[in-house]
Amino acid sequence: MKERFALIALVVAAVASVVAAYTGVAVYNASLDVQVMGVSHYTSDAEFGTDGSGVDLTFYSDTSGDYGMWDTSAEALIIIGTDGQDALDVNDGNVDIADDIDVDGTANLDDADIDLSAEFEVDGHLTDFGGCTANVADGDNDVCVAAVLEVDGELELDGTLDANSTADIAGNITSASGALTVTDNVLIDGQADAIQLTVQGHTTQTTNANLFVVEDSGGTDILAVAVPPAAGASGDLIDLTDTFGAMNGSDTVIGIDINLTGANHTGTGNALHGIDIDLTTADADASEIAIELSDTDWDTGIKGAVNLEHIGFPTIASASVVTTANDGGLFTIADGEIWFVHAMWVNVTTNFDCTGNDCTLILGDGLDTDGFCTLADAELQTSDTVATGFAAGWQCMEAGTRGVYLDEATTNAFTGGFVYAPSGASETIDVDVGGTDVAAGAATIYVLYTRIQ
Repeated sequence: MKERFALIALVVAAVASVVAAYTGVAVYNASLDVQVMGVSHYTSDAEFGTDGSGVDLTFYSDTSGDYGMWDTSAEALIIIGTDGQDALDVNDGNVDIADDIDVDGTANLDDADIDLSAEFEVDGHLTDFGGCTANVADGDNDVCVAAVLEVDGELELDGTLDANSTADIAGNITSASGALTVTDNVLIDGQADAIQLTVQGHTTQTTNANLFVVEDSGGTDILAVAVPPAAGASGDLIDLTDTFGAMNGSDTVIGIDINLTGANHTGTGNALHGIDIDLTTADADASEIAIELSDTDWDTGIKGAVNLEHIGFPTIASASVVTTANDGGLFTIADGEIWFVHAMWVNVTTNFDCTGNDCTLILGDGLDTDGFCTLADAELQTSDTVATGFAAGWQCMEAGTRGVYLDEATTNAFTGGFVYAPSGASETIDVDVGGTDVAAGAATIYVLYTRIQ
């Protein structure tokens, strides 16, 4: 009986094929199974099911369990292939997907490009480029690039850029809104002979608003660099503010530490400035002060080392004298310099001892050997004082010992002090220790002067 129905179906199919050949419309519809052993050719459209009432269509491979299927209930094309082999192979032509593509495994692109005309969205999963490793346990939307990520246009980040290695950026980094936050060290190695870091105020930056700020771990400003204040306003250009803990015995805190290391320069016209304060345009109606110490809480206003020469400010220089070993030049005024010598002192640190107690110490120069000071044996003792109340061992403060260079009380023609202005050769302030058989004695010579050139 079954063979008879199959024969009838074949006859109906043959008739339908003939009708389709002449009319172009397939009219065959049968609910029985039909098995075709050979090749079937269709020269017109073939429909399976009807609109709204479809049928499953299955294609089997030579491997058991592998098939392709149009599943009407799932409304999906299902391909079950063999792991590690291509289940869908498009050798030529394009694949156009109007909706979303959902990939649960790995998408491998062999030397091909991804051309995106819309958005590329990563939602809570890892996108791996180049076989790198990344952790998505924290729930971030991570994109991991093992090789070099090159962006020729703009890279806009609404979230955080986390670079565990080197971020080589040849162009600009801009933030349209918000801040650029870096939680690790930053090394800027720019181009040779170029500005390495520029902080530029916004076009609508408020005057005297901070451009650059260094904060402590609590977010408190330590160093701030601001825009100059507008006309009629006050403000600080650079503000250094900090509070530190109690010092304990031998601690040192320095607000600004300038430590420069020089080299063996050539030539004579070089200049090295630790701090250079220059006022280009003076305001006739303003009180302009280069350095101001406005707080009396400082124990010392300005501390300078002895023998550190200043220009325009007083300098104290010192030199040691031990018996006759230091006879000759103690201080040198170089050719072209100008010194105003205000005073000179001798501090006897070891008693001078001569046979017959006739030791002498004389300070002057090549034009006047005793122009500054002359001390006799009695005054070259550590216990001797100039007068009541004077410190012991300190000399050259009374008229009887000062030379003509400093003793304006003796020679009224002079107003006090002495000027050195050598031209053509340097000059020296000399010492001469005399006496019979000088056996002992030491002193420190101090000179107070102001160099103006």
